[in-house]
Amino acid sequence: MKVVVTGAAGRMGSLISRLVWESEDMELAGVIEREDHPLLGRDMGYIWGTEKAGIVLESDFLNRIENADLYIDFTSPESSLKFLTLAAMKGKAAVIGTTGFTEQDREFIREQAQKIPVVLAPNMSLGINLLFYLTKKVSEVLFNRDFDIEIIERHHRHKLDAPSGTALKIGEIISEVIGKPLEEIMKWGRYGRSTTERSKDEVGIFALRGGEVVGEHTLFFSGPAEEVVITHRAFSRKAFAIGALQAARWVAGRDKGLYDMQDVLGLRGE
Repeated sequence: MKVVVTGAAGRMGSLISRLVWESEDMELAGVIEREDHPLLGRDMGYIWGTEKAGIVLESDFLNRIENADLYIDFTSPESSLKFLTLAAMKGKAAVIGTTGFTEQDREFIREQAQKIPVVLAPNMSLGINLLFYLTKKVSEVLFNRDFDIEIIERHHRHKLDAPSGTALKIGEIISEVIGKPLEEIMKWGRYGRSTTERSKDEVGIFALRGGEVVGEHTLFFSGPAEEVVITHRAFSRKAFAIGALQAARWVAGRDKGLYDMQDVLGLRGE
């Protein structure tokens, strides 16, 4: 399986590209960065901190995807949409872990997924996707039993979007259970004095940024006499990278359409 990795000099891209390079069933068919990146032309071994790898960082995505089976993308919304457009033109599958998309961006991705298979997930770790599954199951049981639901997420100081894509996905799952749009039920942090107490279907979401926290998401289901707390902590970005490779193996050869990690892990409809 020939794989192109975009954003290959970044935190996630460099890790994913190295795992692809080291895998026995994948070939690293290209490592892509923006046209003005200072490391263009460098051997990836320099970026990984290893011996010479024999593959050079470049910016010509279209040339590399031409002879590949798929690509893995953890970049920015703007770059992701550009790469997806080119991949769809060439009929190549996509694995996208970028976060921060607008609803308009998501609609564009859905349109492109009518041409190629796309796995889109804000978080590709096994643990987080199990958390998504548990969120639905626990919410279905507790929401109508007077339990209040709150979300707290923590990430490193370098993260640009807030709340995290993972926290928003958790919110979307809860909103489906409640039966109201996410924008109606979510409280994006709280400040000041409210004229009314917390409503039954209100869900607070809080974003913390600091240090080098890889990722932490906690759900509180707080009832009148007890509380259920579910937390997922990522200790290494390798958890996300391993999931991305699993998604790549799964999506290769699939029919066109938009998928997520629930599909990849076989949790859909469970």
